[in-house]
Amino acid sequence: MESTYLRLLLRTVESDPRQLDFAFTRWTRARLAEYLRQRTGVDVSPEWVGHLLRQHGYVWRRAQPTTRHLREEGEKTTHRSSP
Repeated sequence: MESTYLRLLLRTVESDPRQLDFAFTRWTRARLAEYLRQRTGVDVSPEWVGHLLRQHGYVWRRAQPTTRHLREEGEKTTHRSSP
């Protein structure tokens, strides 16, 4: 059972969640744990999912919040330091 879970985890983390009819575009450890629990019946904590992924060379990075996409091209300004 363990190798089946791991194979599904590694295959899932490489997939686009939208292809599985999810609205989100990125997997989180919690989302992966819940999705795999529903598929396999095995309840694993998000922390353990992260541990398994690190063992297989995956690194989680938190997305940096930005408002760049909200500005119009002409509204972008440069910041100047005060004298």
